[in-house]
Amino acid sequence: MAVGTRQMPGLSKWYYLESKLHFKITKQCKNMNIIHNRVYFNIFLAMKLTVLLTFFLSIQVSAMVFSQHITLSARKMDLQEVMQQIRQQSGYSFLFDEESLKLAHPVTADLKQSSLDAALTAVFKDQPFNYEVRGKMIVVLPKIKFESQQAGKLSGVVVGAQTNLPINGVNIYLRGNSLFRSTITNGQGRYQITGIPNGQYSLIFHYMGYRSDTTQITVESEERIVNKHLELAKSALEQVIVIGYGNKNRRDLTSAISSVEADMIQKFQTNVSTFDNLIGGIAKGVNVNQTSGEPGSSARLNIRGITSPLQGNNQPLYVIDGVPFFAEDEGVNPLSNVSIPDILSIDILKDAAATSIYGSRGANGVIIVKTKRGERNEKAQIDVSFKQSVSNSTKEYQPLSLEAYKQLQERIVHTSVDAFNKSPNYLYDSYGTILELVANIEPLSGTDDYSYIGLKEEAFGTTYTNWNNLIRNKNAFTSAFNTGITGGSDQTNYAFSFNSLNQDGLYINDNYKKYGSRIVLDSYIKKHIKIGASLGYTYSKRHDGRSNNESNELKPWLVRPDVDPYDENGNINYIDGSLSNGGAQVLDPSPLLLLQNDNNHTLNQFSGNAYAEYEVLKDLKLRGDISLNHFLTNQRVFEPLSTKGDYSALGYVDYAQLYIEDYKTTNSSVNFRIDYQRNIQKHQFNFMAGIGFDRYFQNYTANEYENFPDDKVLTNASSAGSVVSYSENSFKRGLNSLYSRLSYKYGEKYLAEINFRTDRSSKFGPGNQRANFPSVSLGWRVSEEGFLRAIKTIDDLKLRMSLGATGSTNVADFLYLQSFNRGSSDYWGGEPGIVIASTLPNRDIGWEKTKEYNFGLDFTLFSHVLKGSLDYYYRYTTGALANAPAPLESGSTAYSANLLDLSNKGFELEMSYNILKNKDFQWNIGLNIAHNKNIIDNINGANLSRTSFQIYTEGHPPGEARGFRVEKIFNSQNEVDALNEQARASGHSYYDALAGADLSIGDYKYVDLNHDGFIDLNDQEGINDPNPDFFGGIFTSISFQQFNLSMAFQYSKGAEIVMQDYINSAVNSLGLSQPAYLVENSWTPENPNSLFSRQVLYDIPYNSRTNDRFVFDASYLRLKNIGISYRFSKYITSKLHVNNLSLSASLSNVFTISSWPGIDPELINGSWGSLSFNSDPYPLARTMTIGLDLSF
Repeated sequence: MAVGTRQMPGLSKWYYLESKLHFKITKQCKNMNIIHNRVYFNIFLAMKLTVLLTFFLSIQVSAMVFSQHITLSARKMDLQEVMQQIRQQSGYSFLFDEESLKLAHPVTADLKQSSLDAALTAVFKDQPFNYEVRGKMIVVLPKIKFESQQAGKLSGVVVGAQTNLPINGVNIYLRGNSLFRSTITNGQGRYQITGIPNGQYSLIFHYMGYRSDTTQITVESEERIVNKHLELAKSALEQVIVIGYGNKNRRDLTSAISSVEADMIQKFQTNVSTFDNLIGGIAKGVNVNQTSGEPGSSARLNIRGITSPLQGNNQPLYVIDGVPFFAEDEGVNPLSNVSIPDILSIDILKDAAATSIYGSRGANGVIIVKTKRGERNEKAQIDVSFKQSVSNSTKEYQPLSLEAYKQLQERIVHTSVDAFNKSPNYLYDSYGTILELVANIEPLSGTDDYSYIGLKEEAFGTTYTNWNNLIRNKNAFTSAFNTGITGGSDQTNYAFSFNSLNQDGLYINDNYKKYGSRIVLDSYIKKHIKIGASLGYTYSKRHDGRSNNESNELKPWLVRPDVDPYDENGNINYIDGSLSNGGAQVLDPSPLLLLQNDNNHTLNQFSGNAYAEYEVLKDLKLRGDISLNHFLTNQRVFEPLSTKGDYSALGYVDYAQLYIEDYKTTNSSVNFRIDYQRNIQKHQFNFMAGIGFDRYFQNYTANEYENFPDDKVLTNASSAGSVVSYSENSFKRGLNSLYSRLSYKYGEKYLAEINFRTDRSSKFGPGNQRANFPSVSLGWRVSEEGFLRAIKTIDDLKLRMSLGATGSTNVADFLYLQSFNRGSSDYWGGEPGIVIASTLPNRDIGWEKTKEYNFGLDFTLFSHVLKGSLDYYYRYTTGALANAPAPLESGSTAYSANLLDLSNKGFELEMSYNILKNKDFQWNIGLNIAHNKNIIDNINGANLSRTSFQIYTEGHPPGEARGFRVEKIFNSQNEVDALNEQARASGHSYYDALAGADLSIGDYKYVDLNHDGFIDLNDQEGINDPNPDFFGGIFTSISFQQFNLSMAFQYSKGAEIVMQDYINSAVNSLGLSQPAYLVENSWTPENPNSLFSRQVLYDIPYNSRTNDRFVFDASYLRLKNIGISYRFSKYITSKLHVNNLSLSASLSNVFTISSWPGIDPELINGSWGSLSFNSDPYPLARTMTIGLDLSF
């Protein structure tokens, strides 16, 4: 249908002709249809016209009417069709009554280049209608005669509910008693209708970008005043989405983009310090893992799987107010540079059609963050929020009791003595002296065997110490303060914010402070010239007590519990470490001492963006922008001698040490682009082309000093007795780009977009520097087709398809060149020489390239009650960069090449449902679910190193752990002996090549995968899949009058992770504790059907090798956040002279349902190459927060 028809609330049988956006308003609909010219339902078109513009228009409107040129040839043509043609040629809209239009006569007219006034006169000649030109609207009124009777007057002022400022141009309609009258507001928002007969009427207020409002009124002879506050429209279909180098209406998207809207941010922001933690479980298809609960830490985000498994970074590109960031640099967390209350929206670009415009920078997806900028003609508003939080760890290991610890030591001794008696290789002379430190062992007379008599009570303390409780910071406090001001004048809008955060960690001596500010300005310095800038600065400091080598100081449950933490003078005790150090008389620092270091990490971040935009013609704009990011990080760690322990018995002499590291990183980006828009009747074209120049500079220095005169005062570098090491490196790289986009829309039905970008990177050598990234996407709004328009339950239905290419430079700089290092001074007559660096150059190294296909469906049903989207994608990466073995003859130890091909395929689904929505009560629920299958398809004959081969195998997911599969635990020595005999008959010494003669009852029997009769490294296979079968989130919000309750769940199903802590503890050193789950489920003669093997000193049978008994299901369902808020009524806020006032309380990480035996299933190791391993880093926090928010 060429002319879309839509209802307007409260006016029965009235139509409005539109040209661009078909929208449906269902509130109090009574058969009024609208077809409007060039409507974009976004917040910017909701701004008021200024008094100056109103005055200008009032002068010019008459001339504009007569300047239109209409060409029309009509022979008995329907009047509505004639009006449609006039609308298309003039841009003027028509408002008319449906029932009255049935009385219209066919139109016969022949017009050539006639003025609009002449055309209207000819068309409405002899018609039973009058017409009035009101602004850009032509109101068609039936020629109705009213009887003389008493007449009333109606007037008022219309303002925006959010700004309290007048709105110019609001359409106001009065209907009732066979009367229809209309008017529009002036520059002061005032309106007036006179000569109204007494009676009951419907008064309708309508303005694009605002919610239409209908009020029932009674008019009498005296004047009636009706003032109105219009609310901004927030329809999801009219939401403006930020895309690469531009914006787009959500209705017109043809690519896969997820969004986190402002109201969602407001509901779930309470207990997070960076926005990457915010979107976990809320944004469709974004896999968010919190790798640590440390203050100020960032989460790891992955969009649609791993494309660069062996090297580099798989995190997305972040673009904050046009400034690009990468979360890949050591010591840099760029996400902390923006405070969550400053965020207006978060848009996540996922498929190649959306990300290819960013080229190599967007290979892993793009997350675009838009902050609050203020609005033109907006009254200044000050927002203040304060939040106070209390945190404790979500889960803690329960350390072994003193008795359980002694039983563990006894078990290890007893099992080891039994092993000495059975194994010819496990010699008492080698290990027995260690056992005798804690146990009474006697040789059996007449044999080479030994007998365990019992533990030596003097080897154990009598005080029980729960180290976990001692080093925990119970009820850790966090204070967050944010304030901001936004507003604007006729020419300029502005925003300024300041935020501070003071967060205590979950351990003693742990604190994080952050201070940040941001200022944003946009201004029309001339009618066609707009300039703007956003500047942000953040300072943060983390102080904690850990050393430069973290080791086990965060795992107090592994420390023996029979040591008094303090001596009689209150000094912190050391721990006798002889048992865990081969019997040598050494002293280990306790967990309390390990947290007495002085570790300071500071970060200064500056980000800035400035732009200038010039409107050359009505639809042609030129834009230039420059962005700059500067990060300065410093880490200074002083380790006092008192925290070192005493290892002199092992020949080590410890000193106090000082480590100093400095990173200086600067990114700059300069872009120039042209934007052109052209509308030809139903055809809309948008074209963008640009050129970009990106530069990246980094300098890194690291120095280590030792042997300081004291631990308190003279701890600076110049007080050191010696310099242990020093290093410095710096580099710079560049990326030059050309990019373009062409978008096309026909009516509201057919959509298409083509993107093309070409990048040239300095990382690669001649012939390999340039890569091209094209993409194309199509959209078909099926709901606009005639065969679906009659289905009232379908509000919007759109099919999408896209294909495109992206690339990546996930490799170190200049690997195509040979580099050199300073050599030793021992040669060349004592003079330093120059030697070839250990990296072998590869002149052919090039881009990782990824092709992606995406098919999507967007739907809105049942009068916007149910909406959602579904995407299926397939992406294939060729030439993924990896470390390859270097020829030994070259003298090199490192060599990088494009080796791997891998694929990702999956689906993403999100839905939201408005369960109930009325004036006082609203309840909606949403969910999202995603599945991704990530496979290494081809290693192209690459001879990977053994380390790489352990986690990257053709036909398997990247990051998969390779190990042995356990068939069972031996409970018969005869079976062990028979297998050894069988192996010897096949030419092998023992059945288990690693365990050898030490294999016995209580040890694992591994599956002989290749059926060669014995177990060796060739019997390893992939034993887990670190990728979840599916993941996502569920969230709901319930509002009743001023109350709001919100809940967000996050879940992951099917990931399998290796419990590294259990492998480490399975070595079974004396003098150390172990996780209770491992102890309780290890083999003993009384527990022959256990999960884990016997516990033998130093694990001589190698039961601690990686196997599937250490693999656990990491599925979980977490109530991530629950919050309640109360917004005070306008009556109270007016008394307090504030605009808004609300109180809130929330709880994060409320509970987790999981069978994972460790602290948290979401905590995984930090590197992309170790996704299969969990070693229980810094625990997550359960945080209770109360907050106060007000604006005035």
